[in-house]
Amino acid sequence: MTSTDNITRKKMDGVTILRFIAAFYVFIFHINMRVPVNFGELINKTISNGVIGMSIFFMLSGFVLTYNYYGSLSNNYFRKRIARIFPAYLFCGLLTLPFLLSSDASFLKMIASIFLFVTGMQSWIYQTFDFWNFSGTWSISVELFFYALFPFLIKNINKNNVIYVLLFSYLSSALLIPLSDIIQGPVVWSVYYATPIYRLPEFVVGVCIAILFLNGYRVNHYTWLLSILLFLYATTQQNNNSMGVNYLTIPAISIMLLHLAKINIKNNIANRAIIYFGDISYSFYLMQLPILYYLDHNKNSFVLNYGLFSWLVLFVINTAMAVLSYHFLEKNDKIRKIITS
Repeated sequence: MTSTDNITRKKMDGVTILRFIAAFYVFIFHINMRVPVNFGELINKTISNGVIGMSIFFMLSGFVLTYNYYGSLSNNYFRKRIARIFPAYLFCGLLTLPFLLSSDASFLKMIASIFLFVTGMQSWIYQTFDFWNFSGTWSISVELFFYALFPFLIKNINKNNVIYVLLFSYLSSALLIPLSDIIQGPVVWSVYYATPIYRLPEFVVGVCIAILFLNGYRVNHYTWLLSILLFLYATTQQNNNSMGVNYLTIPAISIMLLHLAKINIKNNIANRAIIYFGDISYSFYLMQLPILYYLDHNKNSFVLNYGLFSWLVLFVINTAMAVLSYHFLEKNDKIRKIITS
């Protein structure tokens, strides 16, 4: 493995901001499904493609893990990852548990669902996608699979083979849906969208982009602007099985990461605020799930009737819950020490 110990690992504020943008994109996608607002055909098409935010998350995950651990993977790496994600994850499960217990599911199905949730196995059974909180926490299950494979990946991907791995991973993800459509026609969309093995190429692309970055690869400002335009164009296109535009979004996100990782963000109030939203974006993503469950089970709730004002109210509630989750669970040193000890 190529050592990168001589590279200073600074906090990537630009990448942190992208993390919040992805979380917010997913949030407005989910909210607009419940409180539709007409912004015009083009913008509404972009919002309806909010599932693309998950591709950003998975590529970000591969990029950030590699940036932080490449050349210096510690023995307690996996414990640290569990300590990072499980407190807020379990809290989300606790908040949504009443909806499971009050459902018409059998006792055995409830027990099986809780077992899948606690072990992070729900994404491997595509039939669970529309049940309980699995329509959101499937992504955490996918991440756990990535975390388990990560030590193998960074041991075997280096500057000599990274381009080949990158191209293979890109083609695997970009061609998956088009080839599936040709061979067998439409399938249950969650099979591809929420199954770990099909999302793995996006994560591996993130790993490869980070290795290129750590070995000095950069893009200029104009290329970055073109990547934004490419990404925005992709959000307006037909997106079969929610991964049908990966051939556009993966290169666009890759270029964004390469640029955002190198930029220095000015230290002012506005930037600190959006960076903070990036810091709490994991809890922000999770805390939307109990809110969405409440809305789905209370179709007459007043908060569903006021368009953009409802969006603002739900955003404030989601943010408040995320702040509490972040400071009392994600950043709780006592909890981390218990898990990592």
